[in-house]
Amino acid sequence: MGLDGDDSVKMTVLNEDFWKDEYDESYSWRRPLLEAQRKMLTAFSRCQWEGHTVRLSSGEFMNVVVGGKVGNPELVVMHGFGNGLAFWGSNLDALIQSHRVFLLDWIGCAGSSRKQFQLGMSAEETEKFFVEELRDCIRKMKESSGLGFPFQKPFSILGHSLGGFLSCVFAETYPELVKDLVLACPVGIPRAPMNKHPPASAALGKRVLFLVVFFLWRLNFTPQWFMRIGGNLFGKNLALRFVKSRFPDMTEEQTKVRKPFTCSYFPWTPSSTLLPALVFS
Repeated sequence: MGLDGDDSVKMTVLNEDFWKDEYDESYSWRRPLLEAQRKMLTAFSRCQWEGHTVRLSSGEFMNVVVGGKVGNPELVVMHGFGNGLAFWGSNLDALIQSHRVFLLDWIGCAGSSRKQFQLGMSAEETEKFFVEELRDCIRKMKESSGLGFPFQKPFSILGHSLGGFLSCVFAETYPELVKDLVLACPVGIPRAPMNKHPPASAALGKRVLFLVVFFLWRLNFTPQWFMRIGGNLFGKNLALRFVKSRFPDMTEEQTKVRKPFTCSYFPWTPSSTLLPALVFS
């Protein structure tokens, strides 16, 4: 049972209610993650939203949350590295006042499928890994009667951090689809970093640490890797420290709902965690 005849777009969450489809059967890790996502969106926003799974031509799928009035200008919102669409929860109420909002998890991130990521890919191949799946996701949603056939006209795209970099690549690749490009604290702009190494004025300790971290990241020793091997105790404590350092102004209640989301995100099969090292190599 799906929303459309071709079953490309399926409803997975309608606020508090799960619709159990084959993705939940095959990927049991999604259920606790989507539940943590629901709690985050509920804690940080008051608007109505719907969750959808979009099946891609490659056999992968992408996780999407949609809110706002059909007919409003359409806005695609993309998260940054180590995050997911739920991190936009505190912005959702404001964004839907003027737009039909589509929050997406990048392929390999959060509630989207963990497409195999090849360590030997070039920067260009890495960009294509993400951008082409996003293009296919837009195409599938465009054909969806359940979503009101969106994206019949050029749309706006908002990207944060590394998601801003990839959104910029998407706009360069498919300029006919993008009306406005909004970059929030983007990394990698301009495309080629002017200096891949820390400035000479940096303390020796910081320079050494920068080079060591960059080297280990390319070998897949990422922050998520340490959380995965840390188990329930050490890994969850790392997740809590990550949440508090990234969002120091959150209330205690908000911290409580962000921590489970982070803990449910990082333990599962790695896919996109090498992205920063490969894109900027």
